[in-house]
Amino acid sequence: DVLFAPDALAFTAGAVVSPGLFISIVVPILEPRVESARSAGTLREGVSAQDVAEWCVRIVMSLLILPGPNRRDEVALRAYLDKMMPALCTAGRRLQR
Repeated sequence: DVLFAPDALAFTAGAVVSPGLFISIVVPILEPRVESARSAGTLREGVSAQDVAEWCVRIVMSLLILPGPNRRDEVALRAYLDKMMPALCTAGRRLQR
């Protein structure tokens, strides 16, 4: 709801129209976590901070714009995302929060 408030609408529209800019802001935030996950062996080989940032931005924008038929509370949303995380993580592992 916050991203669709009148005072945030320009930012939201810009993020949707220019996802590359949004991703470029997220990459430096995620780099330390990605490197930590890589060192711990929990990140699939070949997955970069750029890849993770793009995936996260796409998922967040998708959940904001197309929330889907199942309204999830915070616990249910975290369970859904945990179920989907194997796309980035090695078998049996997941990224640290």
